[in-house]
Amino acid sequence: MKLGILGRTGLLLETAKYLSKKGYEISFVWTCKPENFYSVGYKDFKKFAKKNNSIFLTGINLRQNLNLIKDTDVDLCISVNWINILPLWFLNYFKYGILNAHLGDLPRYKGNACPNWAILNFEKKIALTIHKMSSKLDSGPIISKKYIKINENTYIKEIYEWAEKNAPSLFEKSIELIKKKKFIHQNKNIKPLRCFPRVPEDSRLDWNNTTKSIMGIIRASSHPFAGAYCFLNNNIKKKVIIFRAKKFSPNYKFFALPGQICERRSNTIIVSTNNGMIELLEFKLNKLNQIRSFKEITKSMRNRLT
Repeated sequence: MKLGILGRTGLLLETAKYLSKKGYEISFVWTCKPENFYSVGYKDFKKFAKKNNSIFLTGINLRQNLNLIKDTDVDLCISVNWINILPLWFLNYFKYGILNAHLGDLPRYKGNACPNWAILNFEKKIALTIHKMSSKLDSGPIISKKYIKINENTYIKEIYEWAEKNAPSLFEKSIELIKKKKFIHQNKNIKPLRCFPRVPEDSRLDWNNTTKSIMGIIRASSHPFAGAYCFLNNNIKKKVIIFRAKKFSPNYKFFALPGQICERRSNTIIVSTNNGMIELLEFKLNKLNQIRSFKEITKSMRNRLT
């Protein structure tokens, strides 16, 4: 079967490499502008295309690029994170259509930043869904799924790493299933959740919230994203960025205002919330390293994170 690769992300590139090694012919590799936090970009896809003697395409001009691949007789496209919704005429151009990997439990979690929103919603699991694309957002027949269980200690980076590891074999399985026209029964009684994009400003911490809520924002905003953030003593020139933390249970009763620095530990900091405490494990003040950040933030027990 001849395949086309369409989209972005390291997950897609690793899938393309995997399928190529499995003997699938990669006729073209078509990518577009990557997000800032992606681990791969144009040059990585171009290098792969050159190695596999595949046509390399960029940009979102569908008709123009189709003219460049019209003689390839591609049967099926593999897609991840294409930049916009593809029209029906383009989807129907390929014999078996386009298979898309969506890191969300379809048909419920549709849209952007689904695993981040799932963390913030304290879900128990997150799905990697392979579906045949339709002209509607994250719709079409579901081919296969795989779940990862999550809890209050799961960080967004772990979910992305799991998806990148499991996507190639799930795509391979889905290719065989779509040839046989075998789909998963889609529960039409499930009401979809539309997830909208998140931006760095959404990750500002409010220490008046609960420990659980604050931890959710930290876990959903951590690597590969910009991190959760707040300010030292309400000074916008002193930005504190937090990538990792954990719930802290003191062995004493206490009175403290939310955001107050309560303890200095070995390069970690205990901060109060509205119903408990959090231990900051990985953080930085502006562009300082963690050691210098620790010294600056804990200069006084009167310091507050705001």
